[in-house]
Amino acid sequence: MRDARLTVEGETVELTPTELPAGHAIHGHGLRRIWEAESDGSTLRMHYAHEAGIGGWPWPYRAAQVIEIDDAGMTVTLSVLNSGEGAMPVGLGFHPYFPQTPGTRLTLPVATSWPPTEAEKFPVAGGQPVPAALDRREEGPVPMGLDQGFGGWEKTARIAWPERRLALTMTGEGPLDHVIVYTPEHNRYFCVEPVTHAIDAANLTELQGVADTGHAILPAGAEFSVCLRFTVEVI
Repeated sequence: MRDARLTVEGETVELTPTELPAGHAIHGHGLRRIWEAESDGSTLRMHYAHEAGIGGWPWPYRAAQVIEIDDAGMTVTLSVLNSGEGAMPVGLGFHPYFPQTPGTRLTLPVATSWPPTEAEKFPVAGGQPVPAALDRREEGPVPMGLDQGFGGWEKTARIAWPERRLALTMTGEGPLDHVIVYTPEHNRYFCVEPVTHAIDAANLTELQGVADTGHAILPAGAEFSVCLRFTVEVI
């Protein structure tokens, strides 16, 4: 969120900056919290309760994560329950890292590109046509030097490592309509991150009237949930 500031229904909320020195807020709360956990061997269940005001976020909620392992892969379910008395904005996402090898191939069907400006990471407009160089509806090499979002994700992505004879498919369920692609030039790893919303979605929606950002408002007592399945195959 640009400048660690969130605008919701005309009200401005000042958050605690977590991306320094830029002063933005990034990645929510879950990675900075201690989760309570229990496991029965193949399933890990985790949860934590967020108290209103922590990190500047004025809404209380309960977050849960369930990780299930089976012979073919892994399923991760994320959910958040609005435990307050008023509606709150909500967004969920996954941030998997993948090894980058010379032969890595990517298939990622999306409908729109949300490019940032050259000076910063934030899009300033709505979805645009996907440039041919970034179009991965058909399998191709991982496009390098990206840190941006895409919209209209078809909730499937495939990454193949031919030299390792391995491939992995991600399949999403729920409102995972966006995906962030991060491909640093050092070529050691890259990220394909299914998310429910565009970068800075609340401010794009509330301040600029941009459509299709995935910005969501969760009523009191309601739950918001997404699921991502990772399936491994030998090729």
